[in-house]
Amino acid sequence: MEFGQVINNTYRVLEEIGSGGGGTVYKAYHMRLRKQVVLKRMHRGLAQVLDPAKEADILKNLHHPYLPQVFDFLRYGEDIFTVMDYVPGVAFDRLVRDGRRFSQKYASQLTETLAYLHGQKPAIIHGDVKPSNLILTPEDNICLIDFNISGFLTDRDLLTKGYSKSFASPEQQAAAEGRKVHVDERSDLYSAGATLYYIATGGRRPESRTENAEQERETGRDTHLSRSFEAILLKAMEERPQDRFRSAEAMRKAIENIYRLDGRYRLLRLRQWLTGLFFLVVFFAGLILMLAGRDRIFEEKQTRYQELTHRMEEARKEQDGATLEELYQ
Repeated sequence: MEFGQVINNTYRVLEEIGSGGGGTVYKAYHMRLRKQVVLKRMHRGLAQVLDPAKEADILKNLHHPYLPQVFDFLRYGEDIFTVMDYVPGVAFDRLVRDGRRFSQKYASQLTETLAYLHGQKPAIIHGDVKPSNLILTPEDNICLIDFNISGFLTDRDLLTKGYSKSFASPEQQAAAEGRKVHVDERSDLYSAGATLYYIATGGRRPESRTENAEQERETGRDTHLSRSFEAILLKAMEERPQDRFRSAEAMRKAIENIYRLDGRYRLLRLRQWLTGLFFLVVFFAGLILMLAGRDRIFEEKQTRYQELTHRMEEARKEQDGATLEELYQ
């Protein structure tokens, strides 16, 4: 496609912004609505085996804050296009190359998004989760873009064409190479784990995770990856799907509770408990001293009162009015 080409009398192509296993992505201008949109042209091999009307109905009904809104499918000659929102922002792969570091907030958002997609009927598999398909928006949230048009589970089998090295699951790579394997939602979990690993370690490729992790810590080149977060990502990237998290929701909950797993969190909780115990002991010790002091003051007042009344009685017997008045005062 060429710059300036008009599709369906509606969309003027501005530039190509990416490509993947599912197709080629273009930024375009909607001439009637006067807004920028994204056109994804499906590979023609996929277009021959899909039901565009069915996919259009499913995708148009997706509404999630971390997904672009899909408007429609359209045919143009021999090509099929998906039309969706243009999301402003910067892809995470570029941000990592620029030296940015990221919090675990985005891991929670990504797994929440996948849980939403996988919960559709039928389940929708993104099929190409990777840093370049993860956008950081101006609102400091993620947007997961370019989900694979082939990613619909039919009879629990997934149509897979192509894959992104380092981020695709082993079974997805095998399926793309023509081998008969089962691919399901857990393939997205592998890709999410690999993507988050890449982002959290400042661009380290997931395939190098096992041989270099401890060595990097020992030499002081820490990846800024807590052991608990690393354990979650490594579980998501298990070779066998059955060894990964059972669902995106289970992975999301693990990330949400990560501070309860982290040794530093447990140490902090212990310190908080000991501090609370110390102040509790001080409080009760102070209370005991206060009560003891109050009793001692009461006893001293009682003794003084008895002493004065005894002396007043003696002054009365001796008819010493001046002393009696002084003692009374």
